[in-house]
Amino acid sequence: QGSQRAAMGYTLYQEDEIYREEVDKCAALLTPHLGFDIRDLLGNDDEEAAAKMMQTAYSQPCLFVVDYALAKRLMASGIEPVAMIGHSLGELVAACLAKVFSLADALALVALRGKLMQACEPGSMVAVFETASEIEPRLQGGLEVAAYNAPDSTVVSGSDEMIKALCETLDAYEVGYRVLQT
Repeated sequence: QGSQRAAMGYTLYQEDEIYREEVDKCAALLTPHLGFDIRDLLGNDDEEAAAKMMQTAYSQPCLFVVDYALAKRLMASGIEPVAMIGHSLGELVAACLAKVFSLADALALVALRGKLMQACEPGSMVAVFETASEIEPRLQGGLEVAAYNAPDSTVVSGSDEMIKALCETLDAYEVGYRVLQT
């Protein structure tokens, strides 16, 4: 999460029949879980869609659908994976494509996951371009490591105020970071 955008994949949806069919299939399966048609977000870049896309309950299903439909499009082009890996939602897409569970079950899981995460205490996340051992001593007041993305990329989560304070500290020490859209 963090790479989502309102209307993401919309040009491909308009121009590619296979991608469109996969998005349509996912939208039909997701509508009972979300209470609306996800294509309203994936086909719109207005202010309301952009605001909804920032909510975890909506962004996670959207990201899953785009990833899944794009993977199916690539597979239809003859690109057949021999192994798959993913992170977070990408891991769920990979598992679904590997037939660990059905598309219907995967979408139900993603919709529930998004709703549960949305119900959590609000906060922020920041990807810090430091090793875990470098960033961990700076974590105070409820800041926690949320993920170890790479040897020199650690995601930190916490309240909006604490993340803002951490970013100010990182600026002072000239440490690179990117606040995630969560």
